[in-house]
Amino acid sequence: MRFSKEFDLALTSKDDWFDTIPTQDSPLYVDPYLIFDDPDPFWSESYDHVVSFFELAADLVLKSGGQEDTPAWRKAERLLHFPEPKEFALGLAMASPAGSGTGKMFARRIATTLGLVGKEAVKDLSSIAGFALFCEGFGRDRTSDVLCNILKAKFIAYTQEVAARHDIPMSKVEVVHAASDLKRGSWSDLKVDLPVASGAGGVILTPRRFLKDIPRVTPDGFWDWAEHAEFAALRDDLNFDLSVSLTKSQKVEAARKVANTRPDIAISYLQKEASRAHAPYDVERDPQGLVYWYESGQKLAALADVSALKAGLPCDDIGFQAWVKTLAATFQYAVEESDGWRLLWNDDYRAHRPEKICQAVAGMMWRSECQAAGVDLSREVDMGRGPVDFKFSKGWTRRALLEVKYIGSTKFFSGAEKQLPQYLQTEGISFGIYLAVGFTDGDFRPERLKRVTDTCTALSAAKGVTIKPLFVDARVENKKSASTL
Repeated sequence: MRFSKEFDLALTSKDDWFDTIPTQDSPLYVDPYLIFDDPDPFWSESYDHVVSFFELAADLVLKSGGQEDTPAWRKAERLLHFPEPKEFALGLAMASPAGSGTGKMFARRIATTLGLVGKEAVKDLSSIAGFALFCEGFGRDRTSDVLCNILKAKFIAYTQEVAARHDIPMSKVEVVHAASDLKRGSWSDLKVDLPVASGAGGVILTPRRFLKDIPRVTPDGFWDWAEHAEFAALRDDLNFDLSVSLTKSQKVEAARKVANTRPDIAISYLQKEASRAHAPYDVERDPQGLVYWYESGQKLAALADVSALKAGLPCDDIGFQAWVKTLAATFQYAVEESDGWRLLWNDDYRAHRPEKICQAVAGMMWRSECQAAGVDLSREVDMGRGPVDFKFSKGWTRRALLEVKYIGSTKFFSGAEKQLPQYLQTEGISFGIYLAVGFTDGDFRPERLKRVTDTCTALSAAKGVTIKPLFVDARVENKKSASTL
């Protein structure tokens, strides 16, 4: 349920905040550039505060002499530890807001980067996204986590103003890293007044104009720029063979080598990006379905044929497996026969929406039927080897797993051949469904589908489990004319 609906709010033009779903992350992130460029006086001190924060951390790293066993280094690591800011309910994984944040490993990587570039380059790293050039695994989520921690006190004040304007009740909520003390170089966990959403706890709001979907600063983007702007340095100083075309992963690897060997080149790239105009994601139009996936799932549920589910949930294990398979088939029916395929494509039908959006829409669609049947539906459950998309359970013996994968994905076959069987084995579950969604004629080549079907059959026999593939046709060209949703 969206924040506005839970508190029955009548929104006005003053309500510039993102209407979040507090119990599940939305796949957007808070972009530092958008805050730093904002003309509103309320946010005018944000840039200076972020710069001062990293200057303090850089001073501690400099004082440590790069020695990790010194008090100064340990203090820097503590300062650079950024827990998941769950109150914002933002994140690319679209799972529960209680994620991992940036732990000790990333704190050490950030500290190492500050020691490498020196204090004079801190202002150029204040965009935070620049750490992705130096630190492996530092993506959009962590950029947002870091910024939301550093400016959390500001976002709390913003949320309190919204709550006061709408007479939303607030309660004392324990907030991790609610404030930072730049004089002492420490964090404070405080009890602050926040709106409390059912099943989620305290909520912190953010303006829509600060949210973005795609990062401007990326390692592969840095490499593409450096190939042209720093050709001689890459060729002569760093010995790269620029006649060889690199894949995206190879560009990322090469970019990090350049950044850590010649940080001055990386800083030049960050300065260029900082000077460019930055635009937020269009939340209202939502061209990629990143915002209104919740409502899309409800629409899909309305289109689904659930007559086979209404008979009730069988009590035995075989009946439960059949029920889960029928539940998956309701998604297939809604997409293929009831115009639901439109919800999986962007507005212009030139590109399909991300896999995580399809997963979120399907989960939202299934939720009400699972609730009615007393079946627990869990998203992004960690099975020991990474998260599985869906877990259905009714007691201990009646359990099933379901993976949603795009047929055109580079990871498609690894899911059928390795991922789902491993999940079943780890959890001791005997039944799984591989929901494969295709968008092109190439996705539905007979030999491609046969490989998945044969693999599922062979693995079922070898592992002593049952893995059923279910193919969903979301192509545009082969659909009959139907009413637009």
